[in-house]
Amino acid sequence: MSNSDSQCIYPSCSINRYSRGLCKPHYMVAFHLVETKEITWEELAENKRCLPKRGEKMTGAQEWFLSDNSNHQ
Repeated sequence: MSNSDSQCIYPSCSINRYSRGLCKPHYMVAFHLVETKEITWEELAENKRCLPKRGEKMTGAQEWFLSDNSNHQ
């Protein structure tokens, strides 16, 4: 990850990212807007105002159990 990739995505902010691509001060602004139901995290991500939530990666075993592949290997 380059230095610019570790910085907040808010324009002209050079503080390191804390969560969802935002530094802690900008994350807290967004968090407040979400908590007061003015916008959702999904809408913010859609509008490129934050990064989408990172999905949890499935293990190979979880993928196998959830797949409809009848291969028993």
